[in-house]
Amino acid sequence: MEREPLQKGEAPFKVFRVTRYLLLLVFLGLAIHLILPQIVSLEHSIQVIKDMIFWVVGLAMVAQAASYLGSGYLLKTLVQLSGGRLSILSGTAITLASTSFGMVAGGMVGSSAATFRWMQKKDIAPDAATLAGTIPGLFNDLVLLVVTLVGLIHLLAVHQLSHLQAISFGLISGFILGLIALLVWGQRRR
Repeated sequence: MEREPLQKGEAPFKVFRVTRYLLLLVFLGLAIHLILPQIVSLEHSIQVIKDMIFWVVGLAMVAQAASYLGSGYLLKTLVQLSGGRLSILSGTAITLASTSFGMVAGGMVGSSAATFRWMQKKDIAPDAATLAGTIPGLFNDLVLLVVTLVGLIHLLAVHQLSHLQAISFGLISGFILGLIALLVWGQRRR
């Protein structure tokens, strides 16, 4: 049997097809390699949730929902300061989406950039979008800093920190407080 000659463009199509299947296999292998070890952790997490008191889990869910609604209200207020309009639900949706994006890629920088981009798509002024992208993260960091300082003071009071740990925590906390003070000073004296 004599084989028909390849048509023009048929060989690159076969190479593309093989490459596509190879890439699919590589990604599938990576997914299995990365996800399989997490199954044990997921089973442990499910067991922890089963052992929790139901009303405490419900209270935590209500508190988280209130936190996101508060962030939506903060975005609405920041947008109103520049003369724009944004509903609390839209602000909450943007906060949820940008936080999810920040957890997957980019952290606080990715979250701020996503917030800025979605605000721009809603025709919000650039200065309000910039504030909306940065201020909520700074408020969250400020709350975490206060909780950390309270915990640090408690650990110092019960003598559970070594001198080196106390000095390093003090330096890091001082740096963060200095950064916050610099940002507040910069907002007042542009």
